[in-house]
Amino acid sequence: MMLDRGTMLIKSPLSKGEGQCIKRRDLVEALAKDLPQGTVRFGCRVISVKLDPVTSYAALELQNGIVIKAKVLIGCDGANSVVLKYFRMKPTKFSATSAIRGFTSHPEGHEFKNLFIIPRKEQVLLGRVPVNDTLVYWFVTRLWKSIDSEISKNQELIKMSSLETTHDFPEETKEMMVVILLEIRLSCPLGFNARELQ
Repeated sequence: MMLDRGTMLIKSPLSKGEGQCIKRRDLVEALAKDLPQGTVRFGCRVISVKLDPVTSYAALELQNGIVIKAKVLIGCDGANSVVLKYFRMKPTKFSATSAIRGFTSHPEGHEFKNLFIIPRKEQVLLGRVPVNDTLVYWFVTRLWKSIDSEISKNQELIKMSSLETTHDFPEETKEMMVVILLEIRLSCPLGFNARELQ
């Protein structure tokens, strides 16, 4: 569907029970609660991974000096992954795209339908999906700017940048950036990893 001024709008329904947007922290906590106590450690930073010569298990050294041996190692530690280096995968590549993402609270409820909405105008995407009746997840992707490294540390500057980037978009798609923001982040530039081994 094309909107005025060359803006394209994509709507994708989220069927009840088949698609759900949730906060990452809520997902991790829900998965962790059914595991034995101490299995999941929050707030730990892995600084190196080596192969234990005796057991052939991965030995993870944490920032606090503790070493954990693991039969299974799943790397979901981001674009600058220590696990990625351990598996000798191709290095992180960076795109020319930045992403601003956030959660907006609507204490009295919102009227957004259970749709994944993505308006697009030139090099800018603005996505929105309800998490529940009072919480909405949204994102803006755009070309990376040299100032992004500076503004990524300031919530108000990130908010201003997202509003400036989407000034041509319909008001209903931008309103989530001006009501109560629970969280807003800027990733610049976006990194990704190739899957094939070197």
